[in-house]
Amino acid sequence: MSEEATTRIAGFLLRGILILLQVLFEYILMFFGYITARAVVPAVSLGRIRIVSFHSHETGFNPFGYKRDPNGQLVCSAYAAALLGFGIWILLVLSVLALSATLKYFG
Repeated sequence: MSEEATTRIAGFLLRGILILLQVLFEYILMFFGYITARAVVPAVSLGRIRIVSFHSHETGFNPFGYKRDPNGQLVCSAYAAALLGFGIWILLVLSVLALSATLKYFG
């Protein structure tokens, strides 16, 4: 095999591996965000918001991933819940960094 063919094959394999890692990373991030939202959102909203199952096939959500059920309870799609949970983690990290900077400054 020529060097050019070997380089092309290596590039093709590297792109495939990178795509696989990206999909895996996104799935893991979405899963942890979903688990976080599933635990935190109903407690914080005092049961006013319900998160659907991760593999639910419910439809009728608005573009933001929410809908109301017949009882008037707000229902959040799994994808929107994952993004919400990821946002909770970002806020938590930013809060810890801000607290750390404040303690360094005043401490």
